[in-house]
Amino acid sequence: TYKKLGSRQVAMAGQEEKHACTLVCGVSNNGDLLPFQIILQGKSNCSLPSPKTTGFDKATKLKFQFVLSKIDT
Repeated sequence: TYKKLGSRQVAMAGQEEKHACTLVCGVSNNGDLLPFQIILQGKSNCSLPSPKTTGFDKATKLKFQFVLSKIDT
């Protein structure tokens, strides 16, 4: 799902979830895809995906890191 850059909200078909996030994608100068950064609002572990979430184990095996920024957005 995508929307025009700068959009305040992106609707997703079939989803009633009230959380939102920003996905940052990057490419190095030599064309290598950089790791994605997903930005979630919040300062507690409640803002992070639950370890019970589908795919969480696979994500941690792939070296995904779930870290709180602890700043206001």
